[in-house]
Amino acid sequence: MEEGFTVIFAHKTQEAVSLVTGIKLANSMNVDAFVSIHANVFDSDWNSANGIETLVYSAARKETMTIASLTQNALIAACNRVDRGVKKVNYAVLLETKMPAVHKAWAL
Repeated sequence: MEEGFTVIFAHKTQEAVSLVTGIKLANSMNVDAFVSIHANVFDSDWNSANGIETLVYSAARKETMTIASLTQNALIAACNRVDRGVKKVNYAVLLETKMPAVHKAWAL
C-alpha cells in the first residue's frame, strides 16, 4: 500500500461482528495495531451527530496515543469534519486487544 500499511478487514459483510469475536480475531491476526471503526448516530437521525473522535483505553501507552493522534489529525484534514478529539475510555475492545488499539467513531 502507498503508506506502507497492510489493512486486514475483520469481516467482509455489512453485518456487525460481536465484541468478543472482534477481540479474538484481532488477537489472532499477529498485527501491529488494531483500528475499530464505528458510525455514530444520535437519535434515529444520521445528521444529528457530527464530527470524528478517536477513543483509546484510559491507561493507553504512548504508542497508542501516537497512533490515535496521527489518525485523528489525518481524518480531520481529509474529511473536513468537526474534531471531537482523542478521548480516554474503558471499552473492552481497547482493553483486551494485545496490540495498540484505537476506536474511530464518526458521524459524517
